[in-house]
Amino acid sequence: MDRPKTKSSVRTISLGAEGLAALRTALQIQDDDFRLLGTDRIDDGWVFANHHGKHLHPDSVSKRFRRDIQGAEVPSLRFHELRHTFATTALAQKSNPKLVAEVLGHSNVTTTLSVYSHVLPGAHAETVESVESALFGLSSGREGDESRD
Repeated sequence: MDRPKTKSSVRTISLGAEGLAALRTALQIQDDDFRLLGTDRIDDGWVFANHHGKHLHPDSVSKRFRRDIQGAEVPSLRFHELRHTFATTALAQKSNPKLVAEVLGHSNVTTTLSVYSHVLPGAHAETVESVESALFGLSSGREGDESRD
């Protein structure tokens, strides 16, 4: 297997309960398949493994993903687009951009923000309003503007 693109490509990421459950299910299915084939699983630690337990080529993962979502009630998308979905959702939910960058493996938060800043169109106004609220006790929605006339 080729080496990752950058040092930050090799990292540990956190998973939520749903993601962890999905991975456990996938590994159980793989183990069941190995038993049916009568082969021993070589556990090299790969989530996406072939029938010997060795890593799959990224193109094979993408092909399998396309096949698996056909017929599912989800929009057609490429495997890599899951990464973009994560990033845009995290930023839209006001996750810390530095933490999002770390999960994505970006060495600099600037990369993350330049690629995904389009999901933050109202961020400037929200930021100003939150600072005003903290400093002047104003609630959002610009209440109290009439007292400034």
